[in-house]
Amino acid sequence: MKADDLALRLGAMLKCADLEDAFEYRFMFDLTANTFLQKLIPKRLMDRKFGLAPGEYFRSLLVLAYATVALDAGEKLLDNVAVLNAELTKINRKAPLPLGLLAVELGLYAAEHKVAGRRAPFDKLGAKTCACDASKLDPYYEAAGFMLLDQLHAKEAAARVATKADYLAAVFVDALRPHVAEDAAAIDARVAAGEFWEGSVEALRSIAKRATMEDLEKYFR
Repeated sequence: MKADDLALRLGAMLKCADLEDAFEYRFMFDLTANTFLQKLIPKRLMDRKFGLAPGEYFRSLLVLAYATVALDAGEKLLDNVAVLNAELTKINRKAPLPLGLLAVELGLYAAEHKVAGRRAPFDKLGAKTCACDASKLDPYYEAAGFMLLDQLHAKEAAARVATKADYLAAVFVDALRPHVAEDAAAIDARVAAGEFWEGSVEALRSIAKRATMEDLEKYFR
């Protein structure tokens, strides 16, 4: 599929998705970003005010949102991320939290707490599918679709996204993939089949096996 068609597909999915929170972010974010946040990111996550890397800001939020809900990592993971954020700022007041650091911490957390994910929260997130005609999507949600597509490096995954849960899982897998190269074939096969939940669990298991404290410490040197 062409990028325009993929963006329309994602925009239609976002239009039909339920709100996570109706809070309006009056500063820093435009209307499209507000819709993105209201429909995809829980306000409790935004309230943490993590200093995420600017070029990875929205991807990082999506990864954390998915990990805390569908993968059942919960608030304890966010507490750990807050500690890492504070430690980075001790070294450099303006140091951002890179997505790579979040991926390593997620792997360490999953291994320590034996996080395996739960299908029920994923199914709840993905309970609502879109019945819109994407070809007739209004320009506002078409623009939002391009914003969603920008968060995926592997754009072709968008062709199989049907629900909000699928999209969050697709970005999660996409973000972890550079860190789980040894299991990439199995993970890619899941995504290619539209099995986003299964692919995200494969990615989580893979990074949990491989993440080490040395991987974490390199971000603080």
